[in-house]
Amino acid sequence: MARIMTDIDHIKITKANQVVEIKLLEVGTRLKMRDQKVILAVVGQISPDDEDFKNYRITINELISLTGISKENLYRDIHSICTCLTTSAITIKEPSNPKGFLVTAWFSHAEYLPSDGLVEFAISPKLKPYLLQMKSSFTTYHLNQVAQLKSTYSFRLYELFRQFLPLNGVNNGRQAAFRDITLKDLREYLGVEKGRYPKFYDFRRYVLERSQAELKLHTDLMFDFNPVRKGRKVDSIKFKIGHNEKFVEVESEESIVDTVIPSDAAVHKDAMQYILSFIPDATSKQILTICRTYPREVFLEGLLDLMKAQSAGVVKGSDINYYIGILKNKRREDQAATKPESKSTEEKLTDRSWAEGLDLD
Repeated sequence: MARIMTDIDHIKITKANQVVEIKLLEVGTRLKMRDQKVILAVVGQISPDDEDFKNYRITINELISLTGISKENLYRDIHSICTCLTTSAITIKEPSNPKGFLVTAWFSHAEYLPSDGLVEFAISPKLKPYLLQMKSSFTTYHLNQVAQLKSTYSFRLYELFRQFLPLNGVNNGRQAAFRDITLKDLREYLGVEKGRYPKFYDFRRYVLERSQAELKLHTDLMFDFNPVRKGRKVDSIKFKIGHNEKFVEVESEESIVDTVIPSDAAVHKDAMQYILSFIPDATSKQILTICRTYPREVFLEGLLDLMKAQSAGVVKGSDINYYIGILKNKRREDQAATKPESKSTEEKLTDRSWAEGLDLD
């Protein structure tokens, strides 16, 4: 089911760059993406003119919408989120004091108020210099740009990239930026546990490429990257950060989407926006059929597969037919997983019928 958008999604987030570049090394309980979204929803309530923190509140309905927690496990999940956000440590370093550091949690307390339908958060006082009355060296973005991200790696990369391609830079016509990050620093920024993805091939596949696809699909930023080697080992990554115009165009110009969505398809509107933004030649009938035929997670995974195929230059014919072929193949794989093997290995290797597409006209 699509996540319901609330007023909280239109919040603008502003953080000092020292907070953007925190290294997630001291975390006792790893923050999930849902925890990160709660942090953003609270930080986004801070006014630029505030001189001190207040107690910030999020309604239960907003929390459910923002994090995707279920009503059936409401108490358990809220308790888990509050525990993580008041105990998980972050480390902040100041350039002016390279040997020093600050270790703190995001919130000094979190209180669940079921009778009021609210959860109340108090931000750690030690974070005042990084969230209040900042005059320079800060990063700003909108919560709705990261609300659909599933991976914490994608979210952290978004913040690191937005720092170098700021909103005002985009508004002034700047469309690209470059950033070099050592592999060691990058792993620490992203909170990749020691010993996880020790080979760069796996780090590239499961962290960089997955985040690359997710940011392009869900946000206003996109990126390319090149590993830089010292000897035989990768020492750093050179990133090219770009402005994802297709995503912003669909998000900001409702009339474009409304002209191709039949009135009985309102429930599929956000899904149709995603598909249309990456396959402009798709008809409303084709998109509507896809939305009605396949679960949301399947057609989103199919879009990621399509982008990989486009990058590899293996797409033959139209994008929409190739995409429908991918979806048909996924459905066959799901069906095959619940049935005995019926084809020989040779037949499977030579079967390319899934790529023929589907005639919806």
